[in-house]
Amino acid sequence: MEKERYDYSYLVLVTIIIFFIGIYFFLDSAYIGHVVYEENSYIWDFSNQASYTYTNINFTYNEVKLSQLVNITEVNNTIENNVALISVINDKSDVIDKVSFIDENKTEVHKHKVFNITFSSNLHNGDIISFYAKKSGSDVLVSLCDENVECVGSNYGSVEIVEGDSLNWYTITISNLAYPINRFNLDVDKNFILDYINTSDYETDLYNETNFYYHKNGSIETEDLEISNLDSWNIFSYEEELNNQEIEYYYSIDSGIIWSLIENHNLSSISTASGKIRFRMLLFSDTILTPLLKQLSITYKTAVTEQGVEQSSPASSGGGGSSSSSSSSSKSIEIKECKEYWICTEWSSCVDGMQTRTCNDQNNCDKIKTKPPTRLDCGLQEEKIEQNIENETINIDEGKEEPTQRGITGQAIYLLQTNDSAKIFALMLLLMIFLILHFIHKKFKK
Repeated sequence: MEKERYDYSYLVLVTIIIFFIGIYFFLDSAYIGHVVYEENSYIWDFSNQASYTYTNINFTYNEVKLSQLVNITEVNNTIENNVALISVINDKSDVIDKVSFIDENKTEVHKHKVFNITFSSNLHNGDIISFYAKKSGSDVLVSLCDENVECVGSNYGSVEIVEGDSLNWYTITISNLAYPINRFNLDVDKNFILDYINTSDYETDLYNETNFYYHKNGSIETEDLEISNLDSWNIFSYEEELNNQEIEYYYSIDSGIIWSLIENHNLSSISTASGKIRFRMLLFSDTILTPLLKQLSITYKTAVTEQGVEQSSPASSGGGGSSSSSSSSSKSIEIKECKEYWICTEWSSCVDGMQTRTCNDQNNCDKIKTKPPTRLDCGLQEEKIEQNIENETINIDEGKEEPTQRGITGQAIYLLQTNDSAKIFALMLLLMIFLILHFIHKKFKK
């Protein structure tokens, strides 16, 4: 009796199908290219004022401030000095003791009689002689003349004591002097009672007073900063000294047609389509002090695509296989000028709302173009770190090892993988081929 033989062809078929399915769905996709991200920065240090457009701005010591104005005012400073009375001769008698104070001691000035008065220093035109007089029964004209001379027509000043006038004080302003003198005659056309004489000498000091002040406002605008292969703008920062004044910052990505106020120092959300940006600063002052602007800077990220190929092939059904191979190529850029290489210390703790750090160029380039910012508002450092983490995260399945590629920062730009519908179609096609082959095999075997 012939022993029954088992047909294992179906088992073999199912095993092969499962093997191909496992390879197809679980084989890692391969990179065929990558993006290299570079973070750079640009600094405006105001060393060349020809690179800016400005109004009411002054450039000094690599900083900008509002222009200073000068106002020169001519000042008349008048000082009043009391001049001592040293002699009063009333018709040959010295009566200085009777006119030195306001009291009951008085003297009578007689009509057209000598009443000489002498002062300790010369008087000038514009000086004033004051006297305190007793009320008279009629109008009296009191005139100032040369010593021992009765006034006839001309005099050095006069005043009229009006009958019934309630005033007791009268003044004569000296005028018409050819030169300063200190001796006069007090001539009257009627008798009157005199109690006190006082004299003031006025010195006028004429000088120029210079006052400095600032414009109420001014503006300064940078030229366009144009970046090739721009991926994103990042942190905008500045160094300023406000002096209780104000500076407003604006940016434009269309060469100054539209300006936007900078309210958040992180500019990563603005468009990079134009590949350029410029800044405008408005300085405001109370005219007494001016704000100072010492430096502007912006960090940005560029993306350079480097093409390469890395292929993986599944193992063959016979158990053998081929190893994966990869090749890569990158663009070489010839640098004709000094390449700055900055190394910075960690950001300091927050002091007065600011963080600081020190940056040194290891290549000691003569021209500084890409120095990183050294001052930053508190809170921006944490925001910048979070932004960098978000931008640089690579979408790799958890638990799988990322291929090692030296010098690459960024993420894959294309993967050798298909969509779900293509996978199902390929699987069905593979299954049909094996069923047809199996059917042919069984038919010929019979």
